[in-house]
Amino acid sequence: MMRIGIALSGGGIRALVFHLGILARLAAENRLEEIRFISTVSGGSLCAALVFSATNYQWPSSAGFRDEVVPYLRDLLTTEDLQRQLLWKILLSPRYLFRGRANALSELLERTWKIEGRLPDLPDQPRWIINATCHETGKRWRFEKKRMGDYAFGQVEYPDIAISQAVAASSAVPFAIGPLTLDTRPYKWCRYGNNQTLEASKPPEKRIHLWDGALYDNLGVEALVKMGEQYRNDEVDFLVVSDASPSLVSQSYWPWQRRVRRLYDITSNQVQAIRTREVMNRLKRRDPPGGYFKIGRSAKYIFEQCGREEEIAQVKSSMLSDAEIIWARDMGLSLRKLSMSEFDCLFKHGFEVANFTLFAYNSHEFSLLSS
Repeated sequence: MMRIGIALSGGGIRALVFHLGILARLAAENRLEEIRFISTVSGGSLCAALVFSATNYQWPSSAGFRDEVVPYLRDLLTTEDLQRQLLWKILLSPRYLFRGRANALSELLERTWKIEGRLPDLPDQPRWIINATCHETGKRWRFEKKRMGDYAFGQVEYPDIAISQAVAASSAVPFAIGPLTLDTRPYKWCRYGNNQTLEASKPPEKRIHLWDGALYDNLGVEALVKMGEQYRNDEVDFLVVSDASPSLVSQSYWPWQRRVRRLYDITSNQVQAIRTREVMNRLKRRDPPGGYFKIGRSAKYIFEQCGREEEIAQVKSSMLSDAEIIWARDMGLSLRKLSMSEFDCLFKHGFEVANFTLFAYNSHEFSLLSS
């Protein structure tokens, strides 16, 4: 039996549904039960939160995911328009412009998407880390069942905090939502001392501001592997990285506000490119084995990259068209309601990318399935 570690990238509703397709492909061969570690950012955090909330905060079986979770989430995401509700909430309550729009998002996740659990409600396995970025320290801030914090600010053991707050912090996209403000005073903070034991500490700030985890690592892979170091060998021996982040495209010169956004996008893209190359090099060495699933890739591209072009004919008749793949890749960053055809396209694309990639690079472990 494998011990699978899975990283789910950011990318809004596009990423959320693409990741569901990836999970569905693993479920098709009863592999969800083998997932030991989940690391998520932004849209990936929204995806994992919805999966957990749909199953009363227990990780679903493969059969339960296929038969119950996917139909439920398809109905939810094609019915509720979270983006429109967020806009109305901010317009009707201007205090969120100062308090933080991510706090409004947290309330909507709880009320509209029924993400009502708290971190202590999560199971011990699989271990789920929700990644955000701390404005005050500039470090990766993590939420999980057993702890919250970063090594510079300090941490809280077994924090009693709403999952919706953690996910909203992870999804707090700059220029669109803004940071989640977290009051540090209700919690008992600690740090690792010189002898690597936890010691009580006083938080350096009364409030902290948590941004989108994509600012630090949009793939969410650092929780699984640090640059130049080993994977979590005690927990993971097969790595899955689902990447639904947008590609950087050419853009005309804009006034200063757009220029700031453009510089942020360029910097984020370059940081992610470095992390992606590190992951790809390790996967090519099979150190350990796994799969990198990138939105926008076709069967032709995947099979040509691994020198198995002759096998494209096996799947050509049933796969998405090039136009549908391009639409999925280029869908904008949003939290809007999807039509059923949009949901199905994104979901099927995730399933297909995982299906083709797993078979192309790990055919001794995974079959080529019909979509």
